[in-house]
Amino acid sequence: MLIFQIFISCSQKKDIQNTSKKEIKIAYVLGGGAFRGYSHIGVLKILESNNIYPDFIVGTSVGSLVGALYATGMDSHELQKLSLSFVSNSLMDFSFLNPGFFDKNTLKRLLDRNLPENFTSLKTKFYAVATNLNTGDPALFSSGDLRKSVLASCSIPILFAPEYVKNIPYGDGGLVSPLPVNFAKNLGADIIISSDISLKPDTIELEAGKFSLFLQSLKIMNKSLTKHEEKNSTFIIKVDTNFLSSFSDKTREMAILKGEEAAKKVVKDLKLLIEKKSLN
Repeated sequence: MLIFQIFISCSQKKDIQNTSKKEIKIAYVLGGGAFRGYSHIGVLKILESNNIYPDFIVGTSVGSLVGALYATGMDSHELQKLSLSFVSNSLMDFSFLNPGFFDKNTLKRLLDRNLPENFTSLKTKFYAVATNLNTGDPALFSSGDLRKSVLASCSIPILFAPEYVKNIPYGDGGLVSPLPVNFAKNLGADIIISSDISLKPDTIELEAGKFSLFLQSLKIMNKSLTKHEEKNSTFIIKVDTNFLSSFSDKTREMAILKGEEAAKKVVKDLKLLIEKKSLN
C-alpha cells in the first residue's frame, strides 16, 4: 500500500512538472523603411494590447529609432503621441555643407530629449544594427553611446553624412541587414517577431523614368536581403507600405493603422505559439 501511494505521488509530481511553463525569450525585430517606420508603432500597439512583450529588441535604420524609444519603457500610445507631434519633414534639414543632402541636427535633438546616453539605462535590452562603411560588414551596437549608435543605424548614405563611432564611419543598417533576424537568432531568441515594412517591387512602365528605375533597383536589393533572413523568423508581420509615397500627417496616421491591421491578422496564432512553446 505504501509503495502504491509513493508511486501515485511521484506520478502527480511528474504531471505538475510537465504542465509547468518554462521561460521563453521573445525578440522583436524592427526593419528599415524610412518614414514608413510609423507602421512599427501600429504593430507594437497590437502586440502590447495582447500582453506580448519582448525580452530584447533588434532594430535597423528607422527600426532602431522606434526600438530604442520603446526600450526606454515608453508604451506604444506614448510613442504614437510623440511621433505624431513631429512636424512633417521636420527631421530633415537641407544642407549644402555636409556630405549628405540633409543634416541630422533635428534628429540629434530628438534623441537627446528622449533617449538616455547609454544602453544600460534602457528598460528593455536593445541592439542597433548599422553598416561599417569601411568594410561593408554589419555592426551590432549594444553598449556605449546609445544616441550615436541610433544615429549610425539611421544614416542613409547620400541623404545623411556617415556617423563616426571610434573613428569608424557607419551608415544605415538597412544597407546590409534590412530585417536583422539573424542577429536575434544568434542572440538566443526562442521566438522572433519581425515587423517588415520594406517596399516591394512593382510592375514598372516601359517608359519609366530614371528615379523610378533607381527606386525599383533598391526594392529588388532590399527584397533579396530580407528574403535571406526572414526564413529564421518565427513570425513575420508584413505591413503593406507601398502606398506610402510621401511623409505627411495623413500618411503617418495611415502607416500606423496599416501596422495595426497587419498585426491583428497574426496575433491570435502568435499567442497560441507562445503558449505552446512555453509548455514544451
